[in-house]
Amino acid sequence: MTHTPGPWTIEEYGDDDAPALVIHKDTETRVCFMATPGSHGDPAKIEADARLIVEAPTMLALIKETRCPGGGWNGMPERLEGMAEVKDCLAAGVCGCVYGDVVKKIEGR
Repeated sequence: MTHTPGPWTIEEYGDDDAPALVIHKDTETRVCFMATPGSHGDPAKIEADARLIVEAPTMLALIKETRCPGGGWNGMPERLEGMAEVKDCLAAGVCGCVYGDVVKKIEGR
């Protein structure tokens, strides 16, 4: 299964005593619900976490477009010399770099 594609947005619900943030793909699709645990939560930290989560689809796309550090000198076959982006190395089944490992974890491979 793949993740819900971005872009995602943050909507604020609740009141000052118990604010909640909901991350949406659109008006119909909720991606994540974040709430402070009563009066003990730190709304600023929850908002910072929500901003990070909202950018996850963009970060994943950027990682896939990053040039694979394996590019021909790290055990990559010569026939793949022109395949420099992580997404291409992964598609060819030869990506063993840290970027490829992150993408595999995110995509559940």
